[in-house]
Amino acid sequence: MTTAQPAAQVAAPIDVLTAEVVWHRLISIVEECETVIAHMSFSPVVGEARDYAAALLDAHGEVLAQAPSGIGTFVAILGRAGRAMLEMIPPESLRPGDVLVTNDPWVCAGHLPDVMTMSPIFFDEKIVGY
Repeated sequence: MTTAQPAAQVAAPIDVLTAEVVWHRLISIVEECETVIAHMSFSPVVGEARDYAAALLDAHGEVLAQAPSGIGTFVAILGRAGRAMLEMIPPESLRPGDVLVTNDPWVCAGHLPDVMTMSPIFFDEKIVGY
């Protein structure tokens, strides 16, 4: 037995071409973020060894897209770490320009040199992602 969803929760269907274009744009955004990280790094471990990962998170801290070249350990924890940061600092307290930063080894990838930064993305004064 199935139950129908209320009309407000049913999303309009997206054709395959539109979905593919949106998906590749999301991946492109994350790859651009990784390029900036590499160019702005002071450490050769980050800039040359590419010891980092980047992702786009939705408003709840779930991973939407991640760059395919990211280090597996970091990619695996980005969503969990993002949600942990949002538990410590409520999204309603964030404003445009804010950046959340942690090097807590219980939140990040396991040791103090690992740092996670996360910036809210606003649309119409509402957080739509990180």
